[in-house]
Amino acid sequence: MENAGKIEEHCRGLGLAAGAVKVNRRVIENVFSIEMAKAHIDFVRQEAHGYGIRDRDLICDFTGMNKPVSAGVVLACVRPEHRLQYMEPLGFLEGGAPDPAAGPVPVEVDVRYDVEMVAEG
Repeated sequence: MENAGKIEEHCRGLGLAAGAVKVNRRVIENVFSIEMAKAHIDFVRQEAHGYGIRDRDLICDFTGMNKPVSAGVVLACVRPEHRLQYMEPLGFLEGGAPDPAAGPVPVEVDVRYDVEMVAEG
């Protein structure tokens, strides 16, 4: 939730017009559920479509999430038209941690799979 506030603040700092960027903070009830994370991304994508946002104009970022949530986000983005990214640090501190002063750069993950989802049972 703190990072969502930072993103919103960053967008305002870029001089984006009020209302041009809207950050909706959502909580995933079970952060150890791959299925719940995937369903959440699928819901957000459908909501974006309702606002006229196309898949190519929407990107999901899985930076800093735990493994189950990251897996859910990746699974929600396996279709060729779905975009996925993470933030890569531009510099590191002596102990190996990312250097916040150096900043990050977004890295788009090009999955390009057309996966057929088949329910078991």
